[in-house]
Order: sequence, then structure tokens, then C-alpha cells
Amino acid sequence: MLRSLVGSEMCIRDRWTTEPLREGDLFYFSVPFETMTAFAVDQVRLQAICHLNRLKKSYLVTPHTMKGRRWFIFDMTTHVLPKTISVLKDILELIEVHGEENVRFPMLVLSLIHI
Repeated sequence: MLRSLVGSEMCIRDRWTTEPLREGDLFYFSVPFETMTAFAVDQVRLQAICHLNRLKKSYLVTPHTMKGRRWFIFDMTTHVLPKTISVLKDILELIEVHGEENVRFPMLVLSLIHI
């Protein structure tokens, strides 16, 4: 349990761990710089949307007794995947406006700076 102060009251929130994870719950993707095209980014975005829909259906059939799993799926469907889809959409728009090479190079430079 995670405890935090909210106002003057103590609020107890449950958090999820990796224990309730099942095969296929996580969304893994990779778009290498060499193959970063509008088509490749759009395909990953569509896969993320499909994964989001699968998790939403999974949330509906997950029993209330599996609270850790329900919290994980809730976080994935309300926070993680929508933000991932939004970032992929932004990258896709940048590629369409500026071209693949003009997006690839700055991303490569930024990734080298953070290493």
C-alpha cells in the first residue's frame, strides 16, 4: 500500500506490481531510426490502438477480486497507452510535415545526447 497525505487526511491507495501481469498485457514496440517512415509509425500506432481495445475488453472480464490486475489494466488503458498513441500520432504528423530525414536526424541527435 502507498500512503500519501491529501489535505489533512491520510489517503491509502493500492498500487499494482508485476505479479498480476499475463502474457500479452504489455505493449512492446520498436521503430529503428533506419526504418522510421510514416508507414512504420502509423502501423505501430494502429497496433497500440488494437492493444488498447484488447485491454479494455480484458478489464471488463477481470474479476473484482483481482485488484492488482484491475489497477494495472486501468492504468494502461487510461494513462499509458493513450499517451503512447498520442506521441506516435505527433511523430507521424512531424514526418508528414517535415519529411522522414528531417525528423530522424534530430531524434538521433537527442538520443545520443541523453546517453
